Amino acid sequence: MALVLLDRAKETTTVVGTGTATLLGAVTSYQSLAGVGNGNTTYYCIVDQVGANWEVGIGTYTSAGTTLARTTVLASSNAGALVVFTTGVKDVFVTYPSEKGVWYDASGNVLFTGTTTAANISYTGTLTGGTGVVAIGTNQIYKDASGNVGIGSSTSSVKLYVRANLTGGTSNSIRLLDDGAAATSTSNNSYGYGFNATTGELSSTAGNGGFHSWYTANTERMRIDSSGNVGIGTTAFPSATKLVVQGESSTNPTTFWSYGYIGNGAVDTKCGTIRNGFDGNAGFGTYWTSFRGANGSSYQARFGVRVNSTDTDVVTLDSSGNLLVGCTSVPNVGVAGQYGFSVAPTEVVISKNVNTCALYIRNVGGGAAVAATFYNGTSQVGSITTSTTATAFNTGSDIRLKENIIDAPSALASVNAIKVRSFDWKVDGTHQDYGYIAQELLEVVPEAVSVPTNEDEMMGVDFGKLTPRLVKAIQELKAIIDTQQEQINSLLGK
Repeated sequence: MALVLLDRAKETTTVVGTGTATLLGAVTSYQSLAGVGNGNTTYYCIVDQVGANWEVGIGTYTSAGTTLARTTVLASSNAGALVVFTTGVKDVFVTYPSEKGVWYDASGNVLFTGTTTAANISYTGTLTGGTGVVAIGTNQIYKDASGNVGIGSSTSSVKLYVRANLTGGTSNSIRLLDDGAAATSTSNNSYGYGFNATTGELSSTAGNGGFHSWYTANTERMRIDSSGNVGIGTTAFPSATKLVVQGESSTNPTTFWSYGYIGNGAVDTKCGTIRNGFDGNAGFGTYWTSFRGANGSSYQARFGVRVNSTDTDVVTLDSSGNLLVGCTSVPNVGVAGQYGFSVAPTEVVISKNVNTCALYIRNVGGGAAVAATFYNGTSQVGSITTSTTATAFNTGSDIRLKENIIDAPSALASVNAIKVRSFDWKVDGTHQDYGYIAQELLEVVPEAVSVPTNEDEMMGVDFGKLTPRLVKAIQELKAIIDTQQEQINSLLGK
């Protein structure tokens, strides 16, 4: 059913009361209301030819019987209600009520009067107006006098304000669609933004299988693909990688990617890896790996080198603060096959499997230098010093370290009690003509024997600790020799 307006459409009727008017034909020089069409509506006016009664409204035309039902009264001589017409002839004609008017003025402007509701409004050209308020629907589209626009709201204090009921879930308040995409499309040619009012979650959604990308200077800088992988400076993702950062291979060959969390299992697992690739090639580079021991027994950070897609751990830092080189645990020097270099808060271990020097200490400047200094607590107790031609192993002996200084007791008997042995070494069968047995020496010169706390470890002998005792014994022998020489001289009459 449509609203139809006609020019110069006028008929007569003899309707009585408030019923439907039967049309009696067109008045001379006018057309009939048949042009309204069956079932359509029009604006009508009924006027008594001899009386003062009149009625303006919306009527429905029926071609069968040529009638006009007085459907809606807009104004009338009966205070806006249906007029109770009496007998006599009345004029019926199509009119255009001013309260329903839309004007096209001499300047080409379309003017509305009052509140206008329409199913569709079509226009060509430019839709312009003043600074007035525009409100379409209830909390649907709103523009204030300052040009602020609200969508889903009847107010706006910013240039664009979008409001939707998102409580209890995240949906798109804003969706961008490519040309030709359906209004409800979630395919690759759509992109949306949403907000969850319950959790405070802000989301942006690409279409099914799509990705997010960010550009500056017309160049893609960052991407999140459909699997959730993030790339900065790249659109390629190595297997099992969640984040890749890649610079320009020619001037800034930095590549970064990280493996995801694997979990706490019964075997050692990688928890995350940071890689630096060479020339953008994932098969070559260096890496830092976060490593978890079986069932969370230990935690490590490992630095390594990747060559031809094979990783080799080079340096490890474990959760005890041990720095390990060439190994992933502190080498046990008492167990064959454990090699590497470790620095711990309480020890340094060097274990190697080749017959080369294990430790080099170099004085680059030449001349006298201190290669190593040893402390017990806060007191210096020894050092290793070098000159241009020799190395000295120094034990703390400064008088400032000592008290109760007296001549040492006799050492000759104890020296004579030292057992000097010949023996073969078990490790390689090497024969030694002169040496000591630590357990035997311990009974005579205990300060020269190192006894470990762990009885399974080997005892050792500090030969330097025998020197003062030997010197004392020699001095005693010298005194005996001198006395005997005097006695000999006396017997010889010298």
